Amino acid sequence: MLKESQTTVTAYDVLGVPYDANQKDIHAALRRLALAWHPDRVPNWRRGEATLRFQAVMDAYAKIRTPEMRASYNETLKAVGNRTVKRKIAAAGNDNISLGFKARAWFKALETVFWPVRKN
Repeated sequence: MLKESQTTVTAYDVLGVPYDANQKDIHAALRRLALAWHPDRVPNWRRGEATLRFQAVMDAYAKIRTPEMRASYNETLKAVGNRTVKRKIAAAGNDNISLGFKARAWFKALETVFWPVRKN
């Protein structure tokens, strides 16, 4: 059984760069955010949040790190319309926690952690 999950947080939102940013600006945003949120560079009481943010930053950069990957990602965004990413999520996984639950938790974490700090 497959369910659809939606989120409006894109790789550009996570990195805090505009949709039409050049590769140099994307890399600079990655470097700035990676240095700010690296788990080894924050106090112990913030490690959980820093780990989540650092992982999200690295995942976002992995989607648009080269011009070819970025073009493919942009086509995916255009295909689903209005810069909203839809993902098919399996209802159950191989481990005790279902993939759908993990994905919903991940998307919720992205929205709650990154959406308030996004600068336009």
